[in-house]
Amino acid sequence: MKITVKGIEQAKAIFTQRIANINTLRTPLGDIATGRDGFYQAEREWFDSEGSGRWKPLSPWYAQLKAQQYPGKRILRRTDSMYNQFTGVTKNYRVTGSTLEIRVTGKASEYWLKHQQGDPTTNLPRREVISPYLPGKFAAWHQKITDWLCK
Repeated sequence: MKITVKGIEQAKAIFTQRIANINTLRTPLGDIATGRDGFYQAEREWFDSEGSGRWKPLSPWYAQLKAQQYPGKRILRRTDSMYNQFTGVTKNYRVTGSTLEIRVTGKASEYWLKHQQGDPTTNLPRREVISPYLPGKFAAWHQKITDWLCK
C-alpha cells in the first residue's frame, strides 16, 4: 500500500477513511460469504458436483432405499438441511466487527462433521462437506479485504 500525503489535512482525511473502513468490514465480509466467488457459491459448486466426483457412491443397499424414500435426492441431499446451510439457502452467517461467522445448526450440525471425516464405526465413508478447494479462494478474499481497507 502506498500513501502519498501533501498536507496535514489530507493525511488526517486519509487516515480517518482507513479507520472507518477497518471498523466497517461488514461489506467485504458479507461478500466473502454471499458473493459470486464467496463461500456459499464454492459450496454450491461442491455439492452440485458431488465433491467434484470425489464423494464415494452410496452403497447399493442404501442407494435403493434412498431412491424409494427420497426420489431424486443426490448424495448428502436427503433432506437438504446440510445443503441449505452450507450453500446459503438458510441465511446463517453473521458479521460482527471484523469477524465472519457461518453457523451450522440443527440436524446438519450433528451430521456434517461425521461426513467430513467419515465414521468407520458405522461404515460411513468420508465425504468432505466443506470443499478442500476453499483455501484457493483465500488469496482473493484477502485481496477483497485489502481493497476495502485501502479505498
